[in-house]
Amino acid sequence: MPGLRDKEAIDIKHCFELAREALTMMRSCASGGAGATTGEFYRARAKLREAWSHFQEALAVIQKLLGPLPAYATPEFKAMRQQTAAEHRLTVKGMTLEELKDEVGTDPLVQTVMSPNEVAEGLSRHFVIQRTGKRKLEHIKVRLLLDKLKSYLAEADRLEKKALGR
Repeated sequence: MPGLRDKEAIDIKHCFELAREALTMMRSCASGGAGATTGEFYRARAKLREAWSHFQEALAVIQKLLGPLPAYATPEFKAMRQQTAAEHRLTVKGMTLEELKDEVGTDPLVQTVMSPNEVAEGLSRHFVIQRTGKRKLEHIKVRLLLDKLKSYLAEADRLEKKALGR
Protein backbone atom coordinates (compact mmCIF):
# COMPACT_ATOMS: atom_id res chain seq x y z
CA MET A 1 0.00 0.00 0.00
CA PRO A 2 2.37 2.70 -1.09
CA GLY A 3 1.10 6.17 -0.43
CA LEU A 4 -0.79 5.15 2.69
CA ARG A 5 2.31 5.34 4.85
CA ASP A 6 2.64 9.12 4.64
CA LYS A 7 0.70 11.08 7.24
CA GLU A 8 -1.03 13.22 4.62
CA ALA A 9 -2.86 10.25 3.09
CA ILE A 10 -5.58 10.26 5.73
CA ASP A 11 -6.03 13.83 6.83
CA ILE A 12 -9.35 13.76 8.62
CA LYS A 13 -8.40 16.84 10.61
CA HIS A 14 -8.06 18.84 7.38
CA CYS A 15 -11.47 17.54 6.26
CA PHE A 16 -12.98 18.85 9.50
CA GLU A 17 -11.30 22.24 9.05
CA LEU A 18 -12.68 22.55 5.51
CA ALA A 19 -16.14 21.41 6.58
CA ARG A 20 -16.26 23.85 9.51
CA GLU A 21 -15.13 26.72 7.32
CA ALA A 22 -17.70 25.86 4.63
CA LEU A 23 -20.42 25.52 7.27
CA THR A 24 -19.57 28.89 8.80
CA MET A 25 -19.55 30.57 5.40
CA MET A 26 -22.85 28.93 4.41
CA ARG A 27 -24.46 30.00 7.70
CA SER A 28 -23.46 33.55 6.90
CA CYS A 29 -24.94 33.30 3.40
CA ALA A 30 -28.16 31.63 4.54
CA SER A 31 -28.78 34.11 7.35
CA GLY A 32 -28.86 37.00 4.95
CA GLY A 33 -25.37 38.34 5.61
CA ALA A 34 -24.52 37.75 1.98
CA GLY A 35 -26.96 36.82 -0.77
CA ALA A 36 -26.76 33.79 -3.00
CA THR A 37 -25.47 35.91 -5.88
CA THR A 38 -22.47 37.39 -4.10
CA GLY A 39 -18.87 36.29 -4.23
CA GLU A 40 -19.09 35.16 -0.61
CA PHE A 41 -21.66 32.51 -1.55
CA TYR A 42 -19.54 31.20 -4.40
CA ARG A 43 -16.47 31.02 -2.15
CA ALA A 44 -18.53 29.12 0.42
CA ARG A 45 -19.83 26.79 -2.28
CA ALA A 46 -16.29 26.12 -3.55
CA LYS A 47 -15.13 25.43 0.01
CA LEU A 48 -18.04 23.01 0.48
CA ARG A 49 -17.15 21.14 -2.71
CA GLU A 50 -13.52 20.96 -1.61
CA ALA A 51 -14.63 19.59 1.78
CA TRP A 52 -16.80 16.92 0.09
CA SER A 53 -13.89 15.99 -2.17
CA HIS A 54 -11.53 15.55 0.78
CA PHE A 55 -14.20 13.57 2.62
CA GLN A 56 -14.58 11.17 -0.32
CA GLU A 57 -10.78 10.73 -0.57
CA ALA A 58 -10.44 10.07 3.16
CA LEU A 59 -13.35 7.64 3.05
CA ALA A 60 -11.76 5.70 0.18
CA VAL A 61 -8.44 5.40 2.01
CA ILE A 62 -10.16 4.38 5.25
CA GLN A 63 -12.16 1.73 3.41
CA LYS A 64 -8.93 0.34 1.95
CA LEU A 65 -7.40 0.15 5.42
CA LEU A 66 -10.37 -1.02 7.46
CA GLY A 67 -12.65 -2.69 4.92
CA PRO A 68 -12.85 -6.38 4.19
CA LEU A 69 -9.67 -8.08 3.02
CA PRO A 70 -9.61 -9.45 -0.51
CA ALA A 71 -9.59 -13.25 -0.72
CA TYR A 72 -6.09 -13.25 -2.24
CA ALA A 73 -4.53 -11.07 0.52
CA THR A 74 -1.32 -12.35 2.04
CA PRO A 75 -0.62 -12.36 5.78
CA GLU A 76 2.05 -9.67 5.18
CA PHE A 77 -0.57 -7.45 3.54
CA LYS A 78 -2.91 -7.93 6.49
CA ALA A 79 -0.13 -7.06 8.95
CA MET A 80 0.83 -3.97 6.94
CA ARG A 81 -2.81 -2.78 6.91
CA GLN A 82 -3.12 -3.22 10.66
CA GLN A 83 0.18 -1.42 11.26
CA THR A 84 -0.81 1.50 9.01
CA ALA A 85 -4.20 1.81 10.71
CA ALA A 86 -2.48 1.83 14.09
CA GLU A 87 0.05 4.47 12.94
CA HIS A 88 -2.80 6.74 11.88
CA ARG A 89 -4.61 6.02 15.18
CA LEU A 90 -7.72 4.79 13.39
CA THR A 91 -8.41 1.85 15.67
CA VAL A 92 -9.15 1.54 19.38
CA LYS A 93 -8.26 -1.19 21.84
CA GLY A 94 -11.11 -0.93 24.36
CA MET A 95 -13.77 -3.62 24.36
CA THR A 96 -16.29 -2.24 26.86
CA LEU A 97 -18.31 0.93 26.62
CA GLU A 98 -16.45 2.53 29.54
CA GLU A 99 -13.02 1.68 28.09
CA LEU A 100 -14.08 3.15 24.76
CA LYS A 101 -15.40 6.32 26.39
CA ASP A 102 -12.04 6.81 28.08
CA GLU A 103 -9.95 5.96 25.02
CA VAL A 104 -12.00 7.82 22.40
CA GLY A 105 -12.71 10.74 24.74
CA THR A 106 -9.00 11.37 25.29
CA ASP A 107 -8.04 11.21 21.61
CA PRO A 108 -6.73 14.66 20.55
CA LEU A 109 -8.59 14.71 17.22
CA VAL A 110 -11.87 13.59 18.76
CA GLN A 111 -11.52 16.24 21.47
CA THR A 112 -11.17 18.99 18.87
CA VAL A 113 -14.30 18.02 16.91
CA MET A 114 -16.68 16.45 19.45
CA SER A 115 -17.79 17.32 22.95
CA PRO A 116 -17.64 14.63 25.66
CA ASN A 117 -21.45 14.39 25.52
CA GLU A 118 -21.36 13.83 21.75
CA VAL A 119 -18.71 11.11 22.20
CA ALA A 120 -20.76 9.34 24.88
CA GLU A 121 -23.95 9.61 22.81
CA GLY A 122 -22.23 8.36 19.65
CA LEU A 123 -20.59 5.45 21.43
CA SER A 124 -23.82 4.35 23.06
CA ARG A 125 -25.62 4.62 19.70
CA HIS A 126 -23.01 2.64 17.74
CA PHE A 127 -21.67 0.25 20.40
CA VAL A 128 -24.13 -2.61 19.90
CA ILE A 129 -24.29 -2.18 16.12
CA GLN A 130 -20.51 -2.14 15.77
CA ARG A 131 -20.13 -5.39 17.73
CA THR A 132 -22.52 -7.40 15.56
CA GLY A 133 -22.21 -8.69 12.04
CA LYS A 134 -19.02 -8.13 10.07
CA ARG A 135 -18.20 -4.81 11.75
CA LYS A 136 -15.34 -4.58 14.19
CA LEU A 137 -15.54 -2.71 17.48
CA GLU A 138 -11.99 -1.41 17.01
CA HIS A 139 -13.26 0.78 14.12
CA ILE A 140 -15.84 2.66 16.19
CA LYS A 141 -13.70 5.81 16.51
CA VAL A 142 -13.51 6.20 12.73
CA ARG A 143 -17.25 5.66 12.50
CA LEU A 144 -17.89 8.44 15.02
CA LEU A 145 -15.57 10.86 13.24
CA LEU A 146 -17.00 10.14 9.80
CA ASP A 147 -20.56 10.52 11.10
CA LYS A 148 -19.71 13.89 12.64
CA LEU A 149 -17.96 15.06 9.48
CA LYS A 150 -20.86 13.94 7.33
CA SER A 151 -23.30 15.82 9.57
CA TYR A 152 -21.28 19.02 9.09
CA LEU A 153 -21.30 18.56 5.34
CA ALA A 154 -25.01 17.72 5.24
CA GLU A 155 -25.86 20.84 7.24
CA ALA A 156 -23.73 22.96 4.91
CA ASP A 157 -25.57 21.42 1.92
CA ARG A 158 -28.91 22.25 3.53
CA LEU A 159 -27.79 25.85 4.12
CA GLU A 160 -26.58 26.09 0.52
CA LYS A 161 -30.06 25.16 -0.70
CA LYS A 162 -31.60 27.64 1.71
CA ALA A 163 -29.33 30.40 0.43
CA LEU A 164 -30.16 29.53 -3.16
CA GLY A 165 -33.87 29.61 -2.39
CA ARG A 166 -33.77 33.22 -1.25
